[in-house]
Amino acid sequence: MMIRNGMLATVTGALLLPSMTMADVGVGAKLGTLGVGVELTKDLMHNVNGRVGLNVLNLARNGAEDGVDYNIDLNLSSIMMMFDWHPFSGGMRLSAGAAFNNNELSLVAKPTNTSYTIGSTVYTPSEVGTLRGTVAFDDLTPYVGIGWGNAVSKDDRFTFVLDIGVLFQGSTESKLTADGTLATDPTFQSELAQEQKNLNKALDAFELYPVIALGFAYRF
Repeated sequence: MMIRNGMLATVTGALLLPSMTMADVGVGAKLGTLGVGVELTKDLMHNVNGRVGLNVLNLARNGAEDGVDYNIDLNLSSIMMMFDWHPFSGGMRLSAGAAFNNNELSLVAKPTNTSYTIGSTVYTPSEVGTLRGTVAFDDLTPYVGIGWGNAVSKDDRFTFVLDIGVLFQGSTESKLTADGTLATDPTFQSELAQEQKNLNKALDAFELYPVIALGFAYRF
């Protein structure tokens, strides 16, 4: 995690700092399904802008999958790099780009009932212990979308911005571990692998992650 976060910070600095000395630059802030974001927009050519944004957010919730109750931490962290085309020289834009994607789920489940089903076998709480898991996605993910707002518009200093799109995160990569009395048992490990497959299947919907964000931008 520290390595990936370091990569995000390095790329952000390399891309954003040089742009701060250029003309026709807009800075924005937004809130959406990728988290709380800050964004820099640069006028590249007629009707075409380049954007770089950093999004972060941490959320905690409870959820169940395959009969297992999890405490879930959703850690959103991404750098978006996009090109915006304004086909009618106005606010409407078509966007395409990619994200350095550090979005991740952390799962913890500690059984308290008299039985616990892992894979297709029933185990006692002491046999399972604490069940922990992580779910990650592709590091570099494509993005396409539409939106409204031109942060470097010559007509307005302040601009309302809207993004609606899809981030193609790829297949989920989950890993489950347990620390109970059967943690090293080959049969239990086989059932745990099946539980992991079930979890991956349940999270297939996250392969196409919806992006909706609202905010404001200011042109220097």
